[in-house]
Amino acid sequence: MPDNEDARTWFNCVEEMVFIDDDFNSDLTYQSSGNIAIQRRRIQAVQAAYIVCLYQNWEGTDASKSRIRRYRFATLVSTARDIGITAARHLNYSELGRHEFEWKEYAAREELIRLFTWIFLLDSAFVIFNNLPPRMVIKEIRMHMATPEACFQATTADQCHHQLQLFLPARSLYWTTSFRGSFESLCKDDLSANIRHLLATLGPLNLFTLTSAIHSQIFQFRSAVGSFQLRAPIQNALSNWRDIWQLFSSTFPQGITPHATIEDPHIQPGELWKRMGFFRYAPEYWLLAHLMADRLAVLGTSKPENELEPLDEGLLDPILNRYDQTSMRQINDLIMGFQTFQI
Repeated sequence: MPDNEDARTWFNCVEEMVFIDDDFNSDLTYQSSGNIAIQRRRIQAVQAAYIVCLYQNWEGTDASKSRIRRYRFATLVSTARDIGITAARHLNYSELGRHEFEWKEYAAREELIRLFTWIFLLDSAFVIFNNLPPRMVIKEIRMHMATPEACFQATTADQCHHQLQLFLPARSLYWTTSFRGSFESLCKDDLSANIRHLLATLGPLNLFTLTSAIHSQIFQFRSAVGSFQLRAPIQNALSNWRDIWQLFSSTFPQGITPHATIEDPHIQPGELWKRMGFFRYAPEYWLLAHLMADRLAVLGTSKPENELEPLDEGLLDPILNRYDQTSMRQINDLIMGFQTFQI
């Protein structure tokens, strides 16, 4: 299509403009207690850098994909750290009266939370599809998770404040729980009913982020020497995530929910952004992680103890042998191979 071809001619030019932008490269650190809304230009500059990484990775040439993965994305992650990942936190708006609620401040904080979430998800995508070591560490993601779509998509301050009080009351565990804390809880074998309920009510975007984090842990498990102590937390996370997704599905059946504010048959072009996005495929990502964990368990028990690794050109990894691969050939072959794998 001509429009697509015309757009591609500008890919590299826009990339260069975004990554040399003064707002993107400014030296600025946020405080979670400060007024983030006044720093919208910096947030928008980082959003633009993320979009560049995304479209180049999807539609760019192989050279562009490699450049994004190896250089630009590393800069993006470093910029997120400069801003301060812990700055991506909300105030407890449900404790505030309507006259105290600052809608623009909520929107800026939620944008920052979602921006860092999408950066982490792209990092996880590089782990899954390109077998690239993760650049973000789960322990550093001490930020709030995204609020429900009904809050984020509210069209007035009154509606937003009402939705926050409705779905995230003042005593909700959400206000005191970080993404890191949620994932650490997910890895335990005694996950409380309150945490299960909280994670289920936070919806598919956050559950997709959690299952992506499981993939990052599986990569660490595959890459570490003597890492069998990591197997139990991964199995716990997989089991708990499945139960939480089932709870979410039973609590919010198909149709209009806090996480899906519009039904597909009635979507107008101006409302396409309100659709439930790619994260609706979270169960498929969970299934891939589950199969990979089972494959690792089988392979881990098949090697004789005290066997020295020979000095040869053998496989680097029992599942995905080549690191930082631009094509997705080996992950595609792995998925196809699972058709004959017995769980």
